[in-house]
Amino acid sequence: MGSLQSRLGEFKRRFEAGAPPYNATHEVIETMHRATAELEGLGLANKALKIGDRAPQLVQSRSCRSEFC
Repeated sequence: MGSLQSRLGEFKRRFEAGAPPYNATHEVIETMHRATAELEGLGLANKALKIGDRAPQLVQSRSCRSEFC
């Protein structure tokens, strides 16, 4: 079994080739590439937590009455 990066690269190659079981069409791949480029253009990756960063503390809203909030 290869590294995670090599496994992800192989997955991407097979997915973009339309290989089974994904069978992604060229239009789907183009849409995904456009959406990825738009997200990269927003600079969201620069705001993401990096290795070693602490996640912010989450505070439950007092207005939430559900056990799932």
